[in-house]
Amino acid sequence: MIDVGLTGVKIKFTEITQEQISEFKKNLEQFSEKFQESGPGAVGSDLDLGSKILTEFRKDMAKYESERSVLLST
Repeated sequence: MIDVGLTGVKIKFTEITQEQISEFKKNLEQFSEKFQESGPGAVGSDLDLGSKILTEFRKDMAKYESERSVLLST
Protein backbone atom coordinates (compact mmCIF):
# COMPACT_ATOMS: atom_id res chain seq x y z
CA MET A 1 0.00 0.00 0.00
CA ILE A 2 2.79 2.44 0.86
CA ASP A 3 4.63 1.47 -2.30
CA VAL A 4 1.67 2.56 -4.41
CA GLY A 5 1.65 5.93 -2.66
CA LEU A 6 5.31 6.43 -3.47
CA THR A 7 4.93 5.82 -7.20
CA GLY A 8 4.77 9.54 -7.99
CA VAL A 9 7.81 10.22 -5.84
CA LYS A 10 9.74 7.42 -7.52
CA ILE A 11 8.89 8.76 -10.97
CA LYS A 12 9.94 12.30 -10.03
CA PHE A 13 13.17 11.01 -8.44
CA THR A 14 13.95 9.07 -11.62
CA GLU A 15 13.36 12.16 -13.76
CA ILE A 16 15.61 14.30 -11.56
CA THR A 17 18.34 11.65 -11.58
CA GLN A 18 18.19 11.38 -15.38
CA GLU A 19 18.51 15.18 -15.67
CA GLN A 20 21.52 15.11 -13.34
CA ILE A 21 23.13 12.36 -15.41
CA SER A 22 22.54 14.31 -18.63
CA GLU A 23 24.08 17.42 -17.09
CA PHE A 24 27.03 15.38 -15.80
CA LYS A 25 27.58 13.90 -19.26
CA LYS A 26 27.51 17.38 -20.84
CA ASN A 27 30.00 18.71 -18.27
CA LEU A 28 32.27 15.72 -18.78
CA GLU A 29 32.24 16.22 -22.56
CA GLN A 30 33.22 19.88 -22.04
CA PHE A 31 35.99 18.79 -19.68
CA SER A 32 37.26 16.32 -22.28
CA GLU A 33 37.32 19.00 -24.98
CA LYS A 34 39.12 21.41 -22.65
CA PHE A 35 41.66 18.69 -21.79
CA GLN A 36 42.34 18.02 -25.48
CA GLU A 37 42.64 21.71 -26.34
CA SER A 38 44.51 23.07 -23.33
CA GLY A 39 45.54 20.10 -21.21
CA PRO A 40 49.09 19.19 -20.23
CA GLY A 41 49.79 17.69 -23.65
CA ALA A 42 48.98 20.96 -25.38
CA VAL A 43 51.93 22.91 -23.97
CA GLY A 44 54.60 21.34 -26.11
CA SER A 45 57.98 20.94 -24.45
CA ASP A 46 57.31 23.18 -21.42
CA LEU A 47 57.25 20.41 -18.83
CA ASP A 48 56.89 22.76 -15.85
CA LEU A 49 53.77 24.33 -17.32
CA GLY A 50 52.45 20.89 -18.31
CA SER A 51 52.93 19.67 -14.73
CA LYS A 52 51.10 22.69 -13.34
CA ILE A 53 48.20 22.22 -15.76
CA LEU A 54 48.10 18.48 -14.96
CA THR A 55 47.68 19.28 -11.27
CA GLU A 56 44.66 21.47 -12.05
CA PHE A 57 43.10 18.84 -14.30
CA ARG A 58 43.60 16.19 -11.60
CA LYS A 59 41.60 18.35 -9.18
CA ASP A 60 38.80 18.62 -11.74
CA MET A 61 38.92 14.86 -12.36
CA ALA A 62 38.60 14.18 -8.64
CA LYS A 63 35.51 16.40 -8.56
CA TYR A 64 33.97 14.53 -11.50
CA GLU A 65 34.82 11.16 -9.96
CA SER A 66 33.11 12.20 -6.74
CA GLU A 67 30.04 13.36 -8.64
CA ARG A 68 30.00 10.10 -10.61
CA SER A 69 30.07 8.11 -7.38
CA VAL A 70 27.11 10.07 -6.01
CA LEU A 71 25.13 9.51 -9.20
CA LEU A 72 25.87 5.79 -9.13
CA SER A 73 24.66 5.48 -5.55
CA THR A 74 21.29 7.10 -6.22
